[in-house]
Amino acid sequence: MKKLFASLVLVLTLLMSSPAEAHYCGSHYYVTYKDFYQEEHNFKNCDRHYLLKDVSIYYYSNGTRRTYISNTIFNKDGSILVSGCSDVNHIESNGKHYFIFYKNKKYQIMDEFGNILSVKKYKYMREIAQDKLLVKLDKRFGIVNLNDEIIVPIKYKKFEQIGKDLFLTKLNGYYGILNSSNKILIKNEHDKISPIHETFLLKKYNKFGLASKSGEIILPIEYDKIKELDEYIVIEKDGLYGLLDSSGNVISKPIYKKIRLNRNNIEVKLPRQNWQTL
Repeated sequence: MKKLFASLVLVLTLLMSSPAEAHYCGSHYYVTYKDFYQEEHNFKNCDRHYLLKDVSIYYYSNGTRRTYISNTIFNKDGSILVSGCSDVNHIESNGKHYFIFYKNKKYQIMDEFGNILSVKKYKYMREIAQDKLLVKLDKRFGIVNLNDEIIVPIKYKKFEQIGKDLFLTKLNGYYGILNSSNKILIKNEHDKISPIHETFLLKKYNKFGLASKSGEIILPIEYDKIKELDEYIVIEKDGLYGLLDSSGNVISKPIYKKIRLNRNNIEVKLPRQNWQTL
């Protein structure tokens, strides 16, 4: 009963002392103050469309705050294209203007006349190249163009940019690499693909190989271990070690029993011989 009385006193105090409403929030916290302001922005390289941003900030009795943003896209003559968007991006392609916006729990594509070009319920959408958008639908990734036509099938569990027009993908539990035009450079048949200096480390059936940044195979997947050594790459096969530079060029084939770095010098040891500087 005392707790209920104390809560009522708090509400009455807030109503008398604060210009904002004292909303009940959750089980314990109240809105103590509300702030609101508007910002108008131009889109980059566009003088025909503008963005009006409504920003509402709610301050709660526990010291926290929440910010809510609602965007409106409108034309130069003041007519509204769309409102109530929490996220907006402007794209210019071949002299035409497009907008990516998030509303009603989905991303959509709209042209400069207000026509909605996408019909699917995308959960994610981002421009990654000219006229190409990375999208997420039903927990799968793919690429569409600005007319919502599929370029890369929306089937990949993972889709991560790892270079200029180069993407690491995951399909059926295996990794591969492709570009934004759906050219498969490395098939989805690897247990792991990761960057190592200027190359990519490939792992399959517990063996290792290397690929270049363009997707060409530098070393076949037949090595027992591949690792970094300062700016170099050490390879191991059948208990012997070799050395590559950061781009995967061969300095030495795997003929050494040991390789080490000593005061910025690479030292090697042949079977039954002493250490020597490479």
